[in-house]
Amino acid sequence: GSQEDLDSASLDDVKDFFRRFYSPSNASLSIAGDFDSDQARRLVELYFGEVPPGPPIDRVARLESGLRGETSITVRDKVQLPRLYLVWPACPMFDPQEAPLDLLAAVLGDGKSSRLHRSLVYEKQIAREVSVYSDSQEIAGEFRIQVTASPGHTLEESQEVVEEELARIRREPPTEEEVSRAKNRIESQHVRQLERFGGFAGRADQLNHFNVFAKDPGVINTDLDRYMTVSAEEVTRAAQSFLSGDRVRMAVLPESAAKPSTQSVDRSVMPKSSAPGQYGTPVAARHRFQNGLSLLHVEKRGIPLVAVGMLLRSGAMKDPADRPGLAHMTAAMLLEGTVTRSSQQIAEETEFLGAHLDSTAAREHVSLSVETLTANWRKALGLMADVARNATFP
Repeated sequence: GSQEDLDSASLDDVKDFFRRFYSPSNASLSIAGDFDSDQARRLVELYFGEVPPGPPIDRVARLESGLRGETSITVRDKVQLPRLYLVWPACPMFDPQEAPLDLLAAVLGDGKSSRLHRSLVYEKQIAREVSVYSDSQEIAGEFRIQVTASPGHTLEESQEVVEEELARIRREPPTEEEVSRAKNRIESQHVRQLERFGGFAGRADQLNHFNVFAKDPGVINTDLDRYMTVSAEEVTRAAQSFLSGDRVRMAVLPESAAKPSTQSVDRSVMPKSSAPGQYGTPVAARHRFQNGLSLLHVEKRGIPLVAVGMLLRSGAMKDPADRPGLAHMTAAMLLEGTVTRSSQQIAEETEFLGAHLDSTAAREHVSLSVETLTANWRKALGLMADVARNATFP
């Protein structure tokens, strides 16, 4: 829609929209967690059973874009750095091309070792950040590349590099290692989402998603299969098919002067809190090694994830008086290289495993942690151990 659509809408339009779409016959209810299913069914029937169904809805199965050629837009906004958006029409959810497009997005822009991040941010340092998304929705989708320029550099510089990488991936398939890395990251993300019962992309949300759009909530257990079988050649064919000249280019540039917001809020009024829920904390098994290292182990079944954290009792409080910030600098530099691995190699191995490797400093400690799929935990732990024992702080 547009601002004109909103301005022309009447109260009757809003009520008609509500009556048409907000009804049980157009809704899906997912309940996930620890509860009695028979009692839940009775409660749902009690509170929602008498709500009448809505009218039949004529649905659009697929909407093809009418975009032809390139549309260029320039916008000035309250931002500090210029940002480039390149957007192409793509496919809807569960289209055969959705999985290749998702893998294409991962190869181009997911993680420090992705092609565009490596080139724009790490090597040439002409961009502050880059992200690539393939966003498939019910009747259509879009493929988006977003680049924020570094201070002193233009969007045109970044776009030239983007165009070179797009031409390369349309010309030749990505490597098998790049495809495997993308698959591992997609699988890892899916498993992490299943660890949560509620919230965005948690189990309840995903069950609703597959129930509504795939007509089968059981697809939550099989949806990954279509990603695991995609080949490097299919990724290139997706780039050739979708990343053509039919696109929107939008440049968002900083305004010449920024003004503070006039909106005010009474910050002395605290929001009301709800009663705390009941939760039983798992009991950790304790082990102590001969070298003095203490190990705490907690087993959580159901999700194939392993998380390892190392806590060092030396934080910002131990900073020398003449070197404030030393603990934070140490934590920030831990992942920048070891005796046998460069910063880029650490990022590549971490992302290939679908893992998250992180280091942080606090007031009383420095922590190093890694989270990964159970199948990859030994390799991920080895990588973390190398960082902990052999960091070179280049």
